[in-house]
Amino acid sequence: MAITNGVGKKTFKPLGPATREESIAMIIRAMGLEDEAKNFNRMNATLAEFVDANQISNDFKRIVAYAVDQNMVQGTVKNGKIFIDPKSYTTRAQSVSMISRFILPEVEGLETATVDQVTVKYHKVISVDASAYSSEQSNLSNYTSLGLLVRHGIVAVDPNVIPYGTHLYIEGYGYGVAGDTGGAMNGNKIDLAFPTVKEALQYGRKSNVKVYILDNREAF
Repeated sequence: MAITNGVGKKTFKPLGPATREESIAMIIRAMGLEDEAKNFNRMNATLAEFVDANQISNDFKRIVAYAVDQNMVQGTVKNGKIFIDPKSYTTRAQSVSMISRFILPEVEGLETATVDQVTVKYHKVISVDASAYSSEQSNLSNYTSLGLLVRHGIVAVDPNVIPYGTHLYIEGYGYGVAGDTGGAMNGNKIDLAFPTVKEALQYGRKSNVKVYILDNREAF
């Protein structure tokens, strides 16, 4: 999974500014939500409120509509009309606002617990059987099934139990994000990524591990 693409056929422009539609797409891809966004079926109805919706590039329309539907992106009001401004460049303030909506868990209705001497704010907690893996294993890739780089904090899950992109705190492991899956990930099971095989073996397998769900994202 690529987070960003080039500009044109042979140009990347790494120092060029990013438009709002490009920034939205990059964050969606980084969260592993691109496939869901591309299958979003209420695009026209969602974008109807924006007077400049026809300015969104065809490659980004469904992704932007998904982001609006999920309340990750909001328009701006000018003279009583709502604009999405897809071709305008993203300001620092807009970037902070978008990243907050995309990445940070909602704070309403949270409960608080102290886990591993860390104060965790969460929506719910589940018990799972946990195992461990490392990309150093000869039969494994450096990338997850979603295209994310395998690193500490990547958690393989059953997406019907813990949706992709969900932010987690795993007892005895720390913060993580649901960014991988596998054939053995059925039900309340997770697989935790470690940098080395030695660390993965040291962790081993554990039962009744508490996983604190930091998002209130619904399964999809």
